[in-house]
Amino acid sequence: AVAEVAEAITSLAALSGPGSGNARKDLLGDLFARATDSLVEKSMYGRTFTGPARAAYVLEADGRVLAVVPKVDTADHAAQLREVIAGLPARKGKAGA
Repeated sequence: AVAEVAEAITSLAALSGPGSGNARKDLLGDLFARATDSLVEKSMYGRTFTGPARAAYVLEADGRVLAVVPKVDTADHAAQLREVIAGLPARKGKAGA
């Protein structure tokens, strides 16, 4: 299931939870959260709801999960992901490998 979701999102830069204003991103974000078992209970303005965890996944083109960042640092997300990606082992046949 994760490989199918990964293929479906290759053209998207990021996924959002429900309410992003983009129906396609909302649907794919929900599917991805379900496939990765990352739906959590959240609370906002006294209302409790289920939504995707604030996590990041680094995926290979074939859908393999290369890394998981279970707690995204919203203030420095790009640097956090660069550090995770830099720590991945080099892959044969990939640029820079």
